[in-house]
Amino acid sequence: MLVDGGPREDYLFNFLKRKQIKKIDLLVLSHPDADHIVGFFRVLEALDVREIWHSGFDKSHFLMRKLLLLAEQKRIRVRTLPELLGEHDFGKSQVTVLAPAEFDPENTTNNNSLVIKVSFGADSALWPGDLESEKERSADSSWRANILKAPHHGSKSSSSEHLVRTVMPEHVIFCTQAENNFGFPHPNIKKRWEDARAKTWETGTQGKIDIILTGSGVLVESYL
Repeated sequence: MLVDGGPREDYLFNFLKRKQIKKIDLLVLSHPDADHIVGFFRVLEALDVREIWHSGFDKSHFLMRKLLLLAEQKRIRVRTLPELLGEHDFGKSQVTVLAPAEFDPENTTNNNSLVIKVSFGADSALWPGDLESEKERSADSSWRANILKAPHHGSKSSSSEHLVRTVMPEHVIFCTQAENNFGFPHPNIKKRWEDARAKTWETGTQGKIDIILTGSGVLVESYL
């Protein structure tokens, strides 16, 4: 399963090629901003993708149009809300779609982000896309997880006190680029998670982050 594709056409594809991965069972797009969708195009063109999940954007969004046309050309099954809500078996793991309850065309792309939780045994990881504070209010105990991919790269518009208290992760990962122009992660947001006793990680300074859910504890390490 791939969750989001990053901003570059070939980077993700080349990474998968080095890993000798030729088949993707499930490709999950949280929302179609360029820094989440562009890396999927080359993957869709070159690899065997079995299924795509997304929150409900249609061909009126120019990047979504390209993704959906590729899916049609390759006869890939596409699923969206509200059908996706709830728990799905994925091998020995479970993937739960927690939000949004339905696609809202009046909302921003960020606040239509698909929020998913991957669980294995007693361990879980929460992937909330670029959700912002307004929609983080819907978080409840079902969002609790050991690992959290920080919403919106650690922007100060996300990671509300409500989300921090509700998820209570052991590890928080900020997906950023080194010396980015947005100041991600925001220092106050990083401190907020650390004050909640979470260990923080940054791809922009620490490189790739490996996460292993053992079923009875999580292992996290970084490498450049």
